[in-house]
Amino acid sequence: MRMVMRCVILYFFIVLPAICYGQSGAIYFDKDWKKSEQKDAEYIRTYEMGTDNKYKVEDRYINGNKLQMSGYYSSLDSDGIRDGHFVYYSDGGFVIKEGNYEHDIKAGEWKYYYANSKNIKRIEHSKNGIFSGESTSYYENGKIKDKEVYDEKTNSTIYIQYDEAGKEITHTSYTEVMPKPPYNLNSYIAKNMKYPRKARKNNITGRVDVKFTVDIDGKITNTSVLKHIDPQLDAEALRIISEMPPWNPGTQNGVPVKVYFTQPIIFNLQ
Repeated sequence: MRMVMRCVILYFFIVLPAICYGQSGAIYFDKDWKKSEQKDAEYIRTYEMGTDNKYKVEDRYINGNKLQMSGYYSSLDSDGIRDGHFVYYSDGGFVIKEGNYEHDIKAGEWKYYYANSKNIKRIEHSKNGIFSGESTSYYENGKIKDKEVYDEKTNSTIYIQYDEAGKEITHTSYTEVMPKPPYNLNSYIAKNMKYPRKARKNNITGRVDVKFTVDIDGKITNTSVLKHIDPQLDAEALRIISEMPPWNPGTQNGVPVKVYFTQPIIFNLQ
């Protein structure tokens, strides 16, 4: 009887860690990063869920099995929702850039590197996907090339430029105000979304990224799709953004200026 009990206890110790860690698997993509069959794939994405309910993901080139990206997703539906630290690599295996996403939006410190080098090219900080705080660029010799510091309280930015010897050559200060919609953007998108019938029937979901300009009069112009899912969902995302009521325009030193934005539109059938 004792022997049986030992076997049962041992069995549970073996099985439980696998249950805690969760599911794993692979997804294949073609050269345009669209999901594909393995025979047509250029990239393979492997994933494994951790105890924090996030997926640890690695993208690799099919040929050579070289790492292209590593990071964390809170969802793998369609293109997925990035949520955690990400590192992107060149063909030669060098880090191109790295930083954090919070629910698919850049947040905190991001580092960018010179091609095929460990030398840092730029360090910048983002808040809600928009530059905030400090951004510093470097020459390849490691000396500071320029520095941009934004103060949220005063909406002012200081820009300092240096030569390769480290001598300051430019020092300017200006006040800027980012454009804002005079309404709740998330509520507007949810209220005005018309899920295409065919896409709903075929259970097509995911994220479309739309780039647009807030003009000097606050009007929304120059809309284009940066990240595609499906022709119908792409068209609906463009319509939603193109028909947005005007925003309050951005300004520099009190003068209205054009500002470029990228807005994700999430299509979810849940």
